[in-house]
Amino acid sequence: MIQMFFFFFLIIMTLVLKGIFQRIFLFGAFLMLVGVMSGWKKGSYSLKKIILCGLSAYLLGIIALLLLQHNIKHEKLAVNYLENNQTAVILLYEGEPATYQLPYVTRNLIQSNRPWELPLLPLQLFRQKLLYESTNSLENAYYTNNFKQKLTNILGNGYTVYTGYLNNTPYVEEVIQQAMEEGNGRLIISPVLLSESHSLKRIYQGILSVNPQQYRVKIKNTNPLWDSEALARSFVERILQQIDYRYKSRIGVLLVGGDHQKGMETQLHVKQEILFQEKVRDLLLIEGFDAQQVRRSLLNKKDIHYEMDLLMEQGVRQILIMQVSPSGEGVEMRHKLEKIIDQRDNDLGVEIGHVSGWRYNDQLLLELAKRIELINLQKWD
Repeated sequence: MIQMFFFFFLIIMTLVLKGIFQRIFLFGAFLMLVGVMSGWKKGSYSLKKIILCGLSAYLLGIIALLLLQHNIKHEKLAVNYLENNQTAVILLYEGEPATYQLPYVTRNLIQSNRPWELPLLPLQLFRQKLLYESTNSLENAYYTNNFKQKLTNILGNGYTVYTGYLNNTPYVEEVIQQAMEEGNGRLIISPVLLSESHSLKRIYQGILSVNPQQYRVKIKNTNPLWDSEALARSFVERILQQIDYRYKSRIGVLLVGGDHQKGMETQLHVKQEILFQEKVRDLLLIEGFDAQQVRRSLLNKKDIHYEMDLLMEQGVRQILIMQVSPSGEGVEMRHKLEKIIDQRDNDLGVEIGHVSGWRYNDQLLLELAKRIELINLQKWD
């Protein structure tokens, strides 16, 4: 029975591990299988024993994954009783590991899951591993480091710029602790987010868990970017860069929002996202696009297919899809969009392209710099 138990446990871990550790566990499972087959021939296993072993191994697998997740250490810092005007700017992205890394992916799933979803953790990790293998992850570190350096140059002396993530290291709590450890008495938290979404709530939870105020560190934050005219204009410019302006009458644009369920349009963060989509749409109309050529949708198969059909009925020869939410840069969202597009019959041979508005966007850089400088001019007390 012990061999059966360890066989199931090793198989579960093999599903979520990769590389050398996966091969070691797989080899161990093979050795256990030899013993299991021997006991099976002797009639040592009943159905009840098999089910009990399987469930116990699955439970042990969940416990092992909880222990393997990346843990954030909350360091106790000295309270700063002297006034300190040294200012840190902390750029916070949603982000994700560039490759499948079990400790980080496990932590991200646990943080985003509801409590009753915990029993699904091994299956969710296996799915994430397959997603990473089938979808090319974007290299966030190079882009965010480039962005950080440019912002440092724009802001000039008086600011130290840091970068943190919700779903990668350094996590929100870690980068805030680093900024305080390095002597900054003022923190400006600048989320690179479009709306007041669940991601923003998680950022606030991370800030509260560190509680900079207990160390007499002052803190402010910039707002999400849904109301930025400059950012909307930069999205339009990015679209125009992808087309031959002479043939814009044959080009359709589909602005895709976040992965929201139908009926969520009344929620504040979804409203903000829709308002930003409308802002981009209005600017495209000013550029000469026909109203029927510019559509918007949630990241939903039915909605996207419906809007694509309407664009094709207009006789367009090219459809440009732009995801307006930064969460669309993630592996799971890009995989979902690619799958939705692949599932749509394209008998007319319409060219379908994808364009990102968030990466290497100088207008985004200038907008954040303006907001940071403005909030720093306001009273800190």
